[in-house]
Amino acid sequence: MPLENFTSLIATDFDGTVIDPESETPFPQELGSAIQALQEKGSAWAICTGRSLNQANDGILQYCDPIWPDFLISSERQLYIRNRFHRWVPLGKWNSREAKDHQKLFKGNRRFFKKIRNYIEKETSARYIATDHEPAGIIATDDAEMYRICTHLDEILPKVPTLGYERNSIYLRFSHNAYSKGTTLAELTRTLGLAPQAIFAAGDNYNDLSMLDKQHAEMLACPHNANDTVKNTVTKAGGHVSEKNCGQGVLEALKHFFP
Repeated sequence: MPLENFTSLIATDFDGTVIDPESETPFPQELGSAIQALQEKGSAWAICTGRSLNQANDGILQYCDPIWPDFLISSERQLYIRNRFHRWVPLGKWNSREAKDHQKLFKGNRRFFKKIRNYIEKETSARYIATDHEPAGIIATDDAEMYRICTHLDEILPKVPTLGYERNSIYLRFSHNAYSKGTTLAELTRTLGLAPQAIFAAGDNYNDLSMLDKQHAEMLACPHNANDTVKNTVTKAGGHVSEKNCGQGVLEALKHFFP
């Protein structure tokens, strides 16, 4: 479908929001049918996940096939469209700008990241991650430790104004402040020519907070299993906190906003 023909956008997190891997039915058939019906009426579906592109594609293939999203936000900041050959390709120039800005961020602040790594390795039981695919990240032993780490980071990160982080439970990824699920969703919305009033966004964890914002989406929701911070954010924004978990909770929210 031509981009200008979409009338609304359904933006959902993946794990813990539409998918519950521990359930007998990780992706409820009723949710798939509801999304497909909305797609047939002109809505686009975008999965917004912290998974890498390959991990996200594998997850969609495993749980959602034959119902596929039209767009994908992977690693919380990379934007893709599914082309007519059913392959994910970058949408516009967003990904190239994102890659250059992150390369500059990590390269220009090596000493600062070294200080963070020293803190993690000497003052905590957490593990510091540094690979070609993940230049800087942290895996804590539990939520309490991650909370203490984030408290420390919030005190020192203002020294590098462009540096931020995305947290999901015990996992943390450092990132450029200009790139998050929220800003990437805004870029997708701009490309589609849609207003926030036409955007539905649902998530369950800290890294979803940036898109659970009325600036990006008027229809906000979270499943019952969302953490308290997400629930409070959605509630304060006048969104829908579902009484059911994961996919069933998203289905409940879709019925609320798209009766």
